[in-house]
This record gives sequence, structure tokens and C-alpha cells, in this order.
Amino acid sequence: MAVVSNHSRSGYEKQDVSAWKVGLVGFASLLLLVLAIVVINQIFALTKLSLYYETVLRPEAKALREQRSREDETLNSYGVIDAKAGIYRIPIDRAMKLLADEAYHAKRK
Repeated sequence: MAVVSNHSRSGYEKQDVSAWKVGLVGFASLLLLVLAIVVINQIFALTKLSLYYETVLRPEAKALREQRSREDETLNSYGVIDAKAGIYRIPIDRAMKLLADEAYHAKRK
């Protein structure tokens, strides 16, 4: 027959919890939380910096600069497209003003 102690029959633990162990677990948990926040903040900062570099600071390719220069020249200058047909190129700002004036005068009639 096995002897059962009075301690196992009572249904609850009769010893106090070690304050040092609870404090140590609490401190370790707090330390891990702070460490996780710092690491996540650094990842965010590096990602933000990388995205900023890619969208703002990345040097443009020479071909892209040349293409944009040609587009600006085409959009902002006068030129002849087909002299026989009477087709000419005018700056985009001037064309928009002419179309707006034309639409305004058409509504007034």
C-alpha cells in the first residue's frame, strides 16, 4: 500500500511563489518587449529610407532624361507637322487656352 501524504490531499499548494522568479520572468518579458519594439522600429526606418531612395534619390538613366527632354520640347514649342495640310504644333498651354476660349464662345452663342 502506498502512503499518501497529507500535502497531496489538500488540493492546493501551500508554498509561496518565489518573488525573485516572478520578478525575473517579468523583467525578461519587459526586456523582450522593448527589444522587439526597437527591432521593429529599425526595420521600419530602414524600409522607409530604402523606399525614399528608390522614389526620390535614385539617379535617372541617361535615356530617360533624354526622352523627357524631347517630350518637354514637343509639348512646349511651336513646329510644323505637315505644311501642305496646314497642321502645326503649338505649346500645350496655348492649345488648352484656345480650346477653353472656343468652348466658352460656343456656349455663349
